[in-house]
Amino acid sequence: MDDRNLQLWTPAFLRRRVFIVFSLAYLTIIAALAALCQYSSTHQGFVASHPKRYLLWQYGPTAVFNILAAFWGQVEHRVKQLIPWKLMFRKPRSVDRSLLLDFISPLSITSFIFSLKSPDLTPVAVTVGGGFMLKLVTILSTGLFILRYTALERPADIVLSDQFGGPNASHFDYNAVNHQALARLYAIHNLSLPYPPRTTLQHAYQRFNTSSLPQSAVKVTGQASVFHSSLECEVLSLSHAEMESRGEGNDKYMDFRFTSDACGELNQWTTFWPRLNGHYFSLFSVLEPEDMHCADNDRRLITTFGVTAANESSDSVPLDMINSSTILCRPDYGISPGLVVLDTNSSTSELPTISIAANSSNEGFSGVTPSAILDAIYHSWMNTGEDLFLNHLTDYIPLTLPNITRDALTTNATLFAIGMDAFFQAFAAQLADLYFFQPTTEFGFLAIMIILTITSMFMVPKRCVPLDPGPMAGMATILARSPEITSTLHGTGASTLTTIRTRLATSGYVTQMNHSLSDFSIIQTPLPSGKTEEQEEPLSPNGQEIQKVEESEKGKEISWFRPAAVAFPTKLIMVLLPLVLVAALEVLYQKSHKHKGIYNLPSSEYGHYIYTYIPTVILVSMGLLFSGLDFSAKIIQPYQLLCRGGAPANDAFSEDYLSKFGLHCIWRAIARKHVAVASSSVGMLLVPFLTIAASGLFYAETLPQSYDIQLTTVDSFDYTFLSWEYYHGLGWAMANLVLGAGLDEPLFTYRNLLFPAVDVLSPLPSSLSSDTIREGSIATRVPAFRAQSNCSSASLYNFTYSEQLSTVNENETIKYVTFDIVLPKACSPENTSLSLTVSDGDDSAYTSGLYSGSWNEGNFTPYCAHCPDKVVSFSYVRNNTLEDLDVLICTPYLETVEVDVVLNAADFSFNLTAAPPTPIDSTATFVRNLTYFKNIDINLYDGWFRRFGIERVKGAEVDGFFATLIDGVDAIAPADLLPKNDPTHARLHAAIDRLYGRVVAQVLNTQRVVERNQTTQQPINATLTVPDHMRLKQNLISTRALEALLAAISLCALLTYLTLDTKKVLPKNSCSVAAVWSLLAGSRLLEECFSPGSELMSGDHQKGLNFRLGWWPGGRFGLDFEVSEEDGEAEQR
Repeated sequence: MDDRNLQLWTPAFLRRRVFIVFSLAYLTIIAALAALCQYSSTHQGFVASHPKRYLLWQYGPTAVFNILAAFWGQVEHRVKQLIPWKLMFRKPRSVDRSLLLDFISPLSITSFIFSLKSPDLTPVAVTVGGGFMLKLVTILSTGLFILRYTALERPADIVLSDQFGGPNASHFDYNAVNHQALARLYAIHNLSLPYPPRTTLQHAYQRFNTSSLPQSAVKVTGQASVFHSSLECEVLSLSHAEMESRGEGNDKYMDFRFTSDACGELNQWTTFWPRLNGHYFSLFSVLEPEDMHCADNDRRLITTFGVTAANESSDSVPLDMINSSTILCRPDYGISPGLVVLDTNSSTSELPTISIAANSSNEGFSGVTPSAILDAIYHSWMNTGEDLFLNHLTDYIPLTLPNITRDALTTNATLFAIGMDAFFQAFAAQLADLYFFQPTTEFGFLAIMIILTITSMFMVPKRCVPLDPGPMAGMATILARSPEITSTLHGTGASTLTTIRTRLATSGYVTQMNHSLSDFSIIQTPLPSGKTEEQEEPLSPNGQEIQKVEESEKGKEISWFRPAAVAFPTKLIMVLLPLVLVAALEVLYQKSHKHKGIYNLPSSEYGHYIYTYIPTVILVSMGLLFSGLDFSAKIIQPYQLLCRGGAPANDAFSEDYLSKFGLHCIWRAIARKHVAVASSSVGMLLVPFLTIAASGLFYAETLPQSYDIQLTTVDSFDYTFLSWEYYHGLGWAMANLVLGAGLDEPLFTYRNLLFPAVDVLSPLPSSLSSDTIREGSIATRVPAFRAQSNCSSASLYNFTYSEQLSTVNENETIKYVTFDIVLPKACSPENTSLSLTVSDGDDSAYTSGLYSGSWNEGNFTPYCAHCPDKVVSFSYVRNNTLEDLDVLICTPYLETVEVDVVLNAADFSFNLTAAPPTPIDSTATFVRNLTYFKNIDINLYDGWFRRFGIERVKGAEVDGFFATLIDGVDAIAPADLLPKNDPTHARLHAAIDRLYGRVVAQVLNTQRVVERNQTTQQPINATLTVPDHMRLKQNLISTRALEALLAAISLCALLTYLTLDTKKVLPKNSCSVAAVWSLLAGSRLLEECFSPGSELMSGDHQKGLNFRLGWWPGGRFGLDFEVSEEDGEAEQR
């Protein structure tokens, strides 16, 4: 570091720690927005709210950004103030890049454009750009949270919460693929399971974090990366087929030979014998390049689906006895940028629209080959088996292409190829969703602000002046040690900036300090004649040109400086415009109050811009006008006081209002009776509240219309399967997909409630269009099934401790505790004992703390319908001691209950924003017990999210039921199930009952049967509510707040104009170094009041002096001090 930097001054707002605080603030806001965005996405918004009750979340973000903008304004001012000094500090500069450089008085946009012309001025461009960005963010923050549907882009809408990648993208092991992807496809197409977020039938895409909004007419459009895939298939010709017997059982096998135009002769054979006499068979295999004769080295899929009439074994099978379709397919996939159009409806059936341009880039994963997806299909199918009622892998084709029959696939190979391509795309989309995503978060404007802040931290001017040059006293102290330039500017106090520029243009200017670090000054240095890289016009006017310019000014009157903000037209605008806005606000409010709104909003996705951003922009513009008046008052007020004469140093000469915050300015101005500055500062303090209040000024409200209609149920449930032990995998697949994998619940299911499908029975009003009906909602009360676990804590007795040698380590023992359960007297069980492990020398978890949970089948005999059938235990062992234990005995049953629901009229999905389904518990009716609904402990979680068998999940030793409870949807930490402040274990009981009911609901949902005779069903009365029209309304609180603020700002402007006199005060703009220097040149002040080195000291050199701005003996106009009569007499004595 240069030694002369050690004693130089840096403003507080340009110090590194300030920029670190700014960066941390922006990072905190980004993190908060990300958290809010995630919460909003997963919880269908933040909270249900009436349109009128949104002031806090509407005002809060705007207030935060206004505070940040106020602090950043000080950074911007200091950079503008010190940039001329920084330029002179480095090397000699022309007068236009040093003493006359002024970034303070011009408009910010002018300063920004000018600063872009030179790399040396980058700090100004960065800080002013940051100010613009904050103003933009402040305006946009007024639309950050909204209560209604809109296509308006805002941070929650444009955030992509994930991206393609992760460990599987770089190293994909298809052997690790389980049956989730295929189970999803089956449940989507057969059981009304919604497509998982970020997937469609053909694509997987980056997920948008969008809030669930009350209305559904508006689309949200955005760019995202899209995963897509395809199969390029060729139809093969069957040239030969033969059968043979193999194995001890003489099982029949069939070998095929096919001909391919692209890959020559190919062979395929069955791995098991398909049944003869008209039964279907399906073959699916992946061929290696060496098994084919293709032009490339890509692996390919060969698949056959057909039927044979052969009924006996022979060496050759006539081809006319085989009716089959065989295709050879080359797989491909890619990731491309695409346009995703999402419907913000809460509907479960609407899918996004995705379009990918034909010339888009196409990238893949480094560790995933296209043929690996084929291997994943087969591996997933082998894990699924026939659990989903599908005998062949080819049976998934009719799921993806409805109305396609098996016979059509065997007779039409082209259709088979189309179907296999559709199935491949559907599977690949689900595979990508499960294995090829990783989370990410991007925030545009705030991320830019962090970059600008960090850039500013290293580029802003620091340590380039010995003290603050803002006050006139500070400027005079710095300039006092530069007599050469002072002499050049002597007599220019009343001259224009043009004359000053002409005098100074012959030299360059640079700051210097002597070796003893006691003298800081600005010196003149020669500049090369002609044009330089810093100045566009030629330099070095000769003496005749200087004399000519000065003589031309002698005959003219002084052109006194009057900022545009104090011109008469501006005065009228600043005083009357707020009052006009007050009147307009009152008229609009009265209209809104009397007519239930101001006007009907058009059905345009840009309508939100009209009533959110336009009022904000108008008020921000008015605030910028007032800031010009405030700037003029703070610049001119000190000079106005000096013109009156007799102004003490602390009153005007040493004051710099531009470098102070609003409250500090008000306090200092009132203390010194500077009315103009005090009133303008009060107005500037109120200006940010205009933006805050404007953010909640207008809101949209839908005026609904209601109609009475009737509904009917169109299906019911076959719950007779509950009379025998239920083992089938289809229901368990649904339960695992919804409760374990977190997919959305299928249509007509909600938590532990299962509803029959409904449809409209009565004709709808003919006056309503289909689009209007789709936007409506249906309120009704419908019956639903609900399963109750019916558990209660059991009394325990006969605790016995035992131990045995460990099978893993013969030197260690395992200790158990065994106890018996007390059952009702009517139940006569033969075995009611349970055992728990409390100590295992090979497992330290029993010492540090281990939670255990299990769901057990009671198997009590003899059977009694009302006796407990399930035993559930949850315990906590620590220090090899059983610290907490709850054992529940359960008699589960199924009941019906009436439920109040609100449905979306578009698809009868639940409108959770309006009101979640609410059971009427008093209507509950017992249906049957669930004794034979068994094996919930092994069919949940196991085989889906871990291998079969008890393995620890989140540090707990639990079976599948409790694993889903602590690691599935709405997971609860094990410690929260047995908190110390819950002696009755009510939380554990509630969690068990809730999960059990949801499991039964999903399993029973797979047992729907169509209602054959709907005419005998009792009609269900309902109310259809449709949006009649959208009205723009005005908020009373915001209106009154804005009216008070605008009236106060008008009063402040009027008081400022009345007390601020700009006539014959300044002959020129005083915001540049040279302008102030011209007022000081030739004064006694520089010669007598500032000793050498005083610019490096912090003392008050002007204490006790009075200062005046005006004409002095010798015809000099400028600033100097004068001695009062008392001081003069004291000096003579």
